[in-house]
Amino acid sequence: MEWLSKLKNKLSRNKSTQFQPKGPPDPKFLGTFMVVQFIESPRFGLEEAQYQEFTAELPNELKDCTQAWILFYLSWIFKLLISSKYGEVFTRQFVAQAVELFQKAENLQPGLEGLSNTFSFWMSNLDDSTSHVGKKFEGLEIPFEVFAAWTFLFLDEGSPYYKKTDTNRIEFEVAKALILAKEAVVNRIQKAVDFGGPVEEANV
Repeated sequence: MEWLSKLKNKLSRNKSTQFQPKGPPDPKFLGTFMVVQFIESPRFGLEEAQYQEFTAELPNELKDCTQAWILFYLSWIFKLLISSKYGEVFTRQFVAQAVELFQKAENLQPGLEGLSNTFSFWMSNLDDSTSHVGKKFEGLEIPFEVFAAWTFLFLDEGSPYYKKTDTNRIEFEVAKALILAKEAVVNRIQKAVDFGGPVEEANV
């Protein structure tokens, strides 16, 4: 876990410090790193107050759900960026490592029961939601986060809109929270993906 800590610290340190990959890209390393980001506080580098801020305008019945959905959405963004950079085989290895570690975490930490299955469920369904990319309403392209939000609202058994087609357009409000979270951390996730594995200080 030493290199995980080093990478995590690197992403939080002064920009003047230069780092470089220590070896070739490693899907197992990135899978482990993502799981650590998901479970350990601050999750994905975001303080709890930030999650609360992202969901502040939502109805109380949706705030906790949406904060959980944000974690899965950021995990999916991580997976998407890995797929774009390293390809399908690498991504499958990344996901397999993440699932394996989530399974181990379920046995070690109370409150995480079923997390590996839930992770796999959302990764698959968010992938399916990309079929809506490019759809427009009155000439304006609908952000993917709207479709992601609808997926969460419709398929999460804990959602007040579970299996309901009439959402009163609340998916647009949930989408705002997903967008805010993504904008806050996407550069950080991209850096981790670009490093691809353990890092060391560069000689500059």
